[in-house]
Amino acid sequence: MNDRLPDATTVVQQLRATLGPLMDAHAGRPARGVRLTRELGLDKSLASRLVRACASGSDGEFVHHLPSPTGLRKLLDAALGRGSDTASAAAAVDGYQQLLDSLPGSRQTLEAQLGCGSRLVRERLGHASRQAVFKAQSYLFGHGCDTIASALFLWPSAEGPWVDALEVHRRRGLWRVQPDVAVPLLSVMPRTAATDGTTMAPLHGQGDPADYLLGPAVALQVIQDGPVTTLVLPPELDPLPDALDTAYQVRHALPLARAEGWQRLRNYMLHTPCKRVWRELYLARDLWPGARADTLFQLPSPSGVQLPDATPDQPHHRRLALQAPLTELGTDPLATQPDELPDHAAVLRHALALAGLSGQAWRGWRSELAYPLPLVEMQWLLQPG
Repeated sequence: MNDRLPDATTVVQQLRATLGPLMDAHAGRPARGVRLTRELGLDKSLASRLVRACASGSDGEFVHHLPSPTGLRKLLDAALGRGSDTASAAAAVDGYQQLLDSLPGSRQTLEAQLGCGSRLVRERLGHASRQAVFKAQSYLFGHGCDTIASALFLWPSAEGPWVDALEVHRRRGLWRVQPDVAVPLLSVMPRTAATDGTTMAPLHGQGDPADYLLGPAVALQVIQDGPVTTLVLPPELDPLPDALDTAYQVRHALPLARAEGWQRLRNYMLHTPCKRVWRELYLARDLWPGARADTLFQLPSPSGVQLPDATPDQPHHRRLALQAPLTELGTDPLATQPDELPDHAAVLRHALALAGLSGQAWRGWRSELAYPLPLVEMQWLLQPG
């Protein structure tokens, strides 16, 4: 931990101690922002932040809600005009300003250090950081999307000790920042078989690139890179389709037998900046009864090597302190759907019907993350029951 942290804690606690009497005198107990607005003439936003800061429990939450030194000095000037003694508070604000100036990253660094024990602070800092990355990468990539969703279905294969898979990918609100940019959709290895018999194919048609689309046909550019075929929306396609769904099926995707402990089921790397991503995992009701699911986020390895231990929360320098809320879906998992995708259940049922799985019962999990990080690996983990 940063060796400045003990000094930072002292500075913040002194500031909190000196602001307390001023807030009691001018905001009342309990503190009310409207009193600061009426008595001291502070604007509503500043008054609200002061009230939230002084009502917070931890030092990290206090700093997270605290106004800037400029805003604090507005409070002191107004309180001084009302006859309050502000000398101690002014010295504490000066110390706070000096602390921020001395830290690399200024206030963001201080919030990260003092707020590491507060889930609220971690979540809000993480959201703000990812939102900033989203804006930058949307410009650099030249394209983006409002919502991306994927649904992975796994069931026992009819051909030996294997598990087959169906995956549906959905995009809503595709847009370009730069007009001459191609938008990649999906990379596939159609109609190729590995030594273990693994085969990937669309749900209908003869395996042509357009057959991977679930909805209306759109103009696609096909880019071949060795055995990998990438489907791309070409630069000349304008406007982009607002909604686009793709799906494919994999025979012998995974071995049926699972070792003990946490294991990886699926690895994703997002290539499109988006505002929200939904990841869903569905297991056939009779597949791996009692299994538990979780997610993991990590930096990719240049060599593609996976981490030696897939156990959630196991420390590693490539793992990211990133949490995506995980919801276990109910007895009818397809009945609950994301608010942004009101047709989600209908699209998934259509894909299942094409795969001959209409009568299959499922259990499932859903992960949600606002402003996910492109080029970061997100993995589905499974622990057999």
